[in-house]
Amino acid sequence: MYQLLLVDDEPMQLKSMEIIEWEKLNIRKVHTARSGVEALEILERHSIDVVVTDIKMPGMNGLDLINHIKSNYKKTRSIILSGFAEFSYAKKAIEYETVSYLIKPVKDEDLIEAVSEALSKIKLEWEQISSYQNAMKLLKENLPFLRGNLLNQLLQGVDMHEKRLEEKIAVYQIPINIGDVVTMVVVQIEKWFDDSNDGELALYEFALSNVAREILSEQFYYWEGKDQLDYQLFLLKPKKEKQGKDLEKLLEDTMEQLQLSCHKYTDGKVSFVISQPTVFPNELTERYQQSINELRKAPRTDQPFILKVNSEKTCLEMKALNQIYSIPNLFQLLLVGKWEEARIKLTNVLVEMKNRNLETEEHKMEITYCILNDFLHFAHIKGVSISEFIGNDIGPIRESKSFKSIDEVISWSIMVVEKLEVSSLKESNDTHDLLIEKVKKYIHDNIRDVSLQTIAESVNLHPVYLSQLYKQKVGENISDYIQRYRMEIASDLLLSTNLRIYEISNEFGFQNPPYFSKIFKSYYGITPQEYRDKMVNTGK
Repeated sequence: MYQLLLVDDEPMQLKSMEIIEWEKLNIRKVHTARSGVEALEILERHSIDVVVTDIKMPGMNGLDLINHIKSNYKKTRSIILSGFAEFSYAKKAIEYETVSYLIKPVKDEDLIEAVSEALSKIKLEWEQISSYQNAMKLLKENLPFLRGNLLNQLLQGVDMHEKRLEEKIAVYQIPINIGDVVTMVVVQIEKWFDDSNDGELALYEFALSNVAREILSEQFYYWEGKDQLDYQLFLLKPKKEKQGKDLEKLLEDTMEQLQLSCHKYTDGKVSFVISQPTVFPNELTERYQQSINELRKAPRTDQPFILKVNSEKTCLEMKALNQIYSIPNLFQLLLVGKWEEARIKLTNVLVEMKNRNLETEEHKMEITYCILNDFLHFAHIKGVSISEFIGNDIGPIRESKSFKSIDEVISWSIMVVEKLEVSSLKESNDTHDLLIEKVKKYIHDNIRDVSLQTIAESVNLHPVYLSQLYKQKVGENISDYIQRYRMEIASDLLLSTNLRIYEISNEFGFQNPPYFSKIFKSYYGITPQEYRDKMVNTGK
């Protein structure tokens, strides 16, 4: 069942095309549009198979419309209607791969024939897409992906019926069969790992695959894949039967050759973990997990290594970290605002890991999650999300991949501490500014009977701490501000009211008017009465 779109700005022409019995061509839905813009809206909402459009339309004309269709709707076919038999139009129609170019007035049978031809082309294209030959071509193009996906399923322990597995092995042309003795090799890219972005790393992996194909194919049938942790893997079966020490030596020699070739031809360094042999697919998951565990425990160094996994016992022992857990820990330092000590703490963590040779994947994960937990805990204690503190730099937390190295973890963590310091200091300044405003408002509202003690009680702070904080933020003592404010209000009352001096003195809590006059004179150089007389006489 197909869908047809008719586009023409002439209502009569549009209606005459719409009433044609399109059902006979297996067209189940006919859409109409009176402009190119309206047609685009319909194309976005519906799966249109054929578009019949006039050329001359306001705004977007028919040629612009079919050019857009050609670029954005690859399976949609176009038919042009025009009242002009101009060569330039016909040339554009050919360029845009239109099915037909019809001259108005068009007969119904000609239009039906053109639409039928377009539908035939669509049907033929879908038949070709679904043909066996094309399916095999697509299969061949996607074989690396399909092989890798199947290997990853087996590594993850996906239960697969033996017959089904045999069928997949045959279709994917994998040179390893059920019952073959195989050895797994897990690859870790060393030199490129820490200083490359994802795009560059993909190129290095591609180069490694090419070098591996040349070297491994001489002695082994091999199956290449990639696990969920982005490690490259090879499943190897020797072309000539090898066992015991002979197989071990062949594997070691081949991996050494591969290391040297990678360094020589791609300037890269790679490490390998070689598993114990197993009968495919038995114990494949166990061999994979053993290899990954040993790889995660191996210290990261500048020199590549070849590690053989002993199935009886682990090759490497893990060691506990000390510095990250020692008191005070990172969270405690953040909580009390000891930012420099927090940075020193993180630096000491890195120093410990390098000095004790603990730069392993396992330790990197431990450090990463421990630090992230401290940051998140600190943010939540403050009542905000971590992104509100550090903004766009939250990226590494959200990404599925972890940090590439211990150095990267610590560098990022120190940057976050600096962000937290800036945010906390700003928050502290904002809080202090609000506190100062509250203190001043309390003074203004209670100027008759105000003291440091009553002010401190109103903001729930100790008087001594409040006095020190106010002096630090404002640059004067609270008592000085109280006296200055009293004198400013007193001067206004002297000029704007007829209150007597003792009444104004009493207004500000001065029981002794002479003392009030003394304080006033210390501010303005004259007594209150002299101030009133002088200002009145000068007209101020």
